[in-house]
Amino acid sequence: MSNLPKVIIKRPRRNGYCDKLEDIKNTLYYISRNGELDLEDFKGKLISGKKEIDELLLPKRVEESKFIVRVKESQHIVLSMPPNTDPAVLKKTVLEFAHWNFNNWVMVQHLDASRPHYHIVVLYNEVLIIEDNKIKPLDKSGFCFQAA
Repeated sequence: MSNLPKVIIKRPRRNGYCDKLEDIKNTLYYISRNGELDLEDFKGKLISGKKEIDELLLPKRVEESKFIVRVKESQHIVLSMPPNTDPAVLKKTVLEFAHWNFNNWVMVQHLDASRPHYHIVVLYNEVLIIEDNKIKPLDKSGFCFQAA
């Protein structure tokens, strides 16, 4: 048996899965304590405050192409470890888990609870195409992918 601390993975009932942009934004506000805590994305970039959270969720044009990527859905996961776990060990564990399992996510650490934990929100993107000055889904199936 390993003597490493055991990680508990939970999916919150409230906002565990969101398919409305407003709900995704509310989840990000909640885990960042209304923008007081910095979120960290999958590239290590810090997202500070409500304004940057709002910008994160804006549709983005793919370079100079006719494609637009926007956030469509999210999954909210909480990873926690026993009390007195070294925060550096927890962060390393969570980063490895997130990089191994997901492509596009943000996370934040909460150390003020009885168990130190991280919130991870996985963001699923939808690709849209601009045709005849109208924005349309890439195909009729509502094709969705995780952006790298």
